[in-house]
Amino acid sequence: MKATNYREIPYNFTSADDRLIINHLFGPAVWDDLEELRSQRVTGRSARLVMRCMGDLFILHRNPFLFQELIDSPLRRHTFFTVMKRDLDIIERTAKKVNVNQERSSKVINLVHLCLDRVKELQKEISGAVA
Repeated sequence: MKATNYREIPYNFTSADDRLIINHLFGPAVWDDLEELRSQRVTGRSARLVMRCMGDLFILHRNPFLFQELIDSPLRRHTFFTVMKRDLDIIERTAKKVNVNQERSSKVINLVHLCLDRVKELQKEISGAVA
């Protein structure tokens, strides 16, 4: 398959394309799954939500000022994690409902769980910095 320079992750003002970011955050197996899921898109809603989640994780990893904002602002922190978990829950519920292709659903659910694990790690890291 020909490598394509996708730029669907929001907030990415770096020279890294989506593949590099996802490989950095999750590893190449996740990129391969995303490439396969890309070819099966129907509406793209879940894709937009997951890419936003990955963009948020990436920008917080790369920008210490935004990371510090979450540490300093309990309201922003609460809002950020609430929205992140809500969006990932929407993706998972949709994948479970649309049971057309079990393999596809399981890849989407695995992706959601990987993102949730990263969100939990970030939440612990920020909670440790707040204390």
